[in-house]
Amino acid sequence: MNHKKHEKIIYRNESYKIQDSMFEVYKILGHGFPEAVSEISNIHKAQLLNYLKAAGLKLGLLVNFSSYPKVEIERIVL
Repeated sequence: MNHKKHEKIIYRNESYKIQDSMFEVYKILGHGFPEAVSEISNIHKAQLLNYLKAAGLKLGLLVNFSSYPKVEIERIVL
C-alpha cells in the first residue's frame, strides 16, 4: 500500500465512517427501486461540484443505492 497516497485522503476517517453507514443501509434496504438512477453520470458529478463550490466545502460523496450488486460511492474532491 502506498502510505503517502493514503495520507493525502482528506477527511479519511469521517468519509470511511459515512461509507460504512451507507453499506449498512444498503444491506438492510437493498438496491432501491428499479426505476431509480442506475449509474452515477457526469451530470451528477458536475452538480455535486457546483454544490461544493457554492458551500465552500472540499469533499462530497455521490451515492447510488440502486447500483447492483453493491452500493456505488464516488468521492468528489475540490
